[in-house]
Parts: sequence; C-alpha cells; structure tokens
Amino acid sequence: MKHITLLSEKDFGKLNFLPFNRSYHVRNDLINNMNIFGFTVPIILLNTDIIDGKRRYFVIDGQHRCASAQYLKIPIEAIVFTQEETNIETLEDIVNFVSSMNSASKPWSLLNYVEAYNFLNYPEYHKLITITNSCPYTVNTVAAMLMGFRSRTSGANAKVKEGKFVSYLYNETLYTLELASKLSKYERLTSRMVLALHYVASLKSFDEGKFIAMYKDKSKQLKELKLDDYTDVFSSWL
Repeated sequence: MKHITLLSEKDFGKLNFLPFNRSYHVRNDLINNMNIFGFTVPIILLNTDIIDGKRRYFVIDGQHRCASAQYLKIPIEAIVFTQEETNIETLEDIVNFVSSMNSASKPWSLLNYVEAYNFLNYPEYHKLITITNSCPYTVNTVAAMLMGFRSRTSGANAKVKEGKFVSYLYNETLYTLELASKLSKYERLTSRMVLALHYVASLKSFDEGKFIAMYKDKSKQLKELKLDDYTDVFSSWL
C-alpha cells in the first residue's frame, strides 16, 4: 500500500473506473466541501491487470469524490493497493474487494453483486437477472428458487456474492413464476408464498388445476395468515 497525489490532467488520465461498480457523477455537495476544505479523504485505487490484461489503476472507492475533484481540477489524494499485496487473483476477488470497500457508507445489495457478475459475462448471473427483471419478486427470492432453497436469507445469497451462483432449477422456476402469475389474478403471492409454491409444485402429488381452485377459494384467508412459511398450508391442499 502506498500514498500518491494526482496533480494534473495527465495524472487524472491514469485513473480508470470499474465498468461494474456503481454509477458515479459530479456532486454539488462535494464541490462545496472541496472548495472549502480541499480533498480530505483519499480515494482507494487497485493496481491490477486482471480486469483487461493491462496493468492500470482502477478506482475502488471514492468515485464521486474523484469525479468531483477532476471537475474542479484540484489534486486528488489516493491510497494504492496492488493485486499482489491484497491476494487478488480473480475477477471474483475484485468484486468482493470493491464491495468490502463500499460497505462502510452504503453496503452492496445482492443486486449489486448480480449486476457486477452479469457485466463480467457470467452466464448464470445473466439468467438470474433476466428472470428477476421479468417477475415482481426480488433477486433474493429468485436466486433462492433457482438454487432450490426455501428461504430468501439462505445459502443462496452467499453463493451469489462469491460468484458461485448456479441455477439448478431453471425450468422449474420458470414454471413456478408462470403459475404464480395465474394465481395473482385472485391475490398476489408474497415472496414467502412463492417460495412455498416452488417447493410444493415439485411434489409428485401436485395437481395444478386443483391447486388453482383451492387458491381461488382460500386466497383472502391466506393473505391474513402472515406466516413465515406457507409450505404446510399449500401441502394440505394436495
């Protein structure tokens, strides 16, 4: 780790923004603060060739400060880490390094991880984000369904963050979401309901027509139960 000061437009040109990090822009509040106090908090840079094969400086934390300082043309203070001293060897390592640096002010959501790996062309993450964008459920819920977990706060989240997400139940998830869409004309299913439906629909005794009829009859009562797990209720309808 070393401290550097970027003094000129030529120095600023050495900086690169990660293509998958959060969007950034020049902020008026930062301009006002920098005009009074200068550049007080160093940005974090990673010196690496893992992104595109070229050894360069990438902004890991402080994108807004960096953009605002460049706008004002004032010196930028930076702390530089190398990929060797941080034991970074893969793109997954970089994603986790970026998320850890951003966690102090605003932690990365699960969707931030999915968007990052999707940008890096991980095909399983493309499936995940495509399905999520086509249904009313969160990426947490869809990831749990695709991996076969029964809870949104399950091991699926950890796999997603580690870059190890795999959609084991792709066709089954599409079927469950299609069925949930049919049922929603009576009453929209909550995330807990759709996870329970996903499990129950996999049982040999599941009968779609019978289930739809039961849901139509019981949906108003079901909404008032507010259960953590609807599996037992749905299973009793089979």
